[in-house]
Amino acid sequence: AVPGAKVFEENLSVVDKYICVSEQIRKYMIEFCKIPEDRVRTVYNIINIPQGYSESREKPEIYSRASEEEVKIVTVCRLHDGAKGLCRMVDVCENLVSKGCRFKWFVVGDGPHKEMFEAYIKEKNVQDTMILCGFQKNPFPYYQHADLVAVLSYVEGLCGTVNEAKLMQRPLIATRFSAIDEQITHG
Repeated sequence: AVPGAKVFEENLSVVDKYICVSEQIRKYMIEFCKIPEDRVRTVYNIINIPQGYSESREKPEIYSRASEEEVKIVTVCRLHDGAKGLCRMVDVCENLVSKGCRFKWFVVGDGPHKEMFEAYIKEKNVQDTMILCGFQKNPFPYYQHADLVAVLSYVEGLCGTVNEAKLMQRPLIATRFSAIDEQITHG
């Protein structure tokens, strides 16, 4: 049982239209919730970047922890392992370090699994490579000065980080979650 599912089901008959953030979510609404197709629309997330955010040219101070030779990877996400794949990120980081890759991975965000994430980073001994930046009001300088944006989520409706990376014209690597094929094309 999904939390809130009963309330959702009880209100199906009183809602005229549903707006979904991706076509994949729309298909789920039709198939699993049995909502008639004409009552469900997809409206892609339109990003409204606050004035000046994307023009920020100043490199985040924490990026000074990366040498010029090191690739700067950034992930911007809510720190929630079940959705965002925090432990998977640490495992990938550990694997890349063991292969001799030279990089720093900056994780921007906060959330309910921050302490677990920090502990797992220490357990895998990658705290010098995977660096937590905390919540940032303006994440755009982190994108702008990154060499690569990484999204390792298990699930997303439509991923804001992917859209932001595209707006900032940054190279992006992402796991194949439900709506990713609507946002990027392989290659």
